[in-house]
Amino acid sequence: MKQLFRIRSAGCLGAVFSLLLAGSSYGQPVTVDFESFNGMSFFGGTPVPASAQLSSQLLSSHGLLFSSDSGSPFVAVVALGANHATSGINGIGGVDSSGLLSYGSAFRIEFFLPSNPAVPAVTDFFSIRGDLIANGNHPVTLEAFDVTGGLLGSMTQIDSQPWTLSFAGAGIHSVHISQAPVAFSAAFDDLTFNALVAVPEPSAFALLGIGAIAMAGRFWFRRGGRQS
Repeated sequence: MKQLFRIRSAGCLGAVFSLLLAGSSYGQPVTVDFESFNGMSFFGGTPVPASAQLSSQLLSSHGLLFSSDSGSPFVAVVALGANHATSGINGIGGVDSSGLLSYGSAFRIEFFLPSNPAVPAVTDFFSIRGDLIANGNHPVTLEAFDVTGGLLGSMTQIDSQPWTLSFAGAGIHSVHISQAPVAFSAAFDDLTFNALVAVPEPSAFALLGIGAIAMAGRFWFRRGGRQS
């Protein structure tokens, strides 16, 4: 019975946290097609010029911060061309530790309030499309994380045909996109997400804890009353 109580209490805590985020008003979807940037050559192993380095340029307008896992604080905007990009001609790819375009290098996108880029933000939906040229049978994976770095979920597609990676759920603060480090890997285009809301203030989390304790105490009282 003690184990049942712990499970139910944890369920109450999760339910209250979900309600706290679910009460936030997410706006209409926003799509970024990267057409406003100067795309570089799409050949992997090419140095990424400053004009094609995408890091914080969309922070104050869209709340997006890009970086590559390699240590490069940017991704590359690539001129894929018509019938290769999913819309227009530009897409994005990862960057290796030497600052070279490397489609196999993983990258991350974090969300902040456009009106105050110092404030972490969350969304409840994210998607990104792979380019239109299938390159083989290697997996491409999207992972979604909350503001504490906790994994919310993931989705994997095989790069054998055009595809979209997506994840839906309250509290998405960052996404991580990775694929096999092979010569012919996917580029990405048409990033879409529901408009961002601020992460709840610490005071809200304090209220969350108080509410969870009260709910647990109420359950314990009722359980004790039934046993007497």
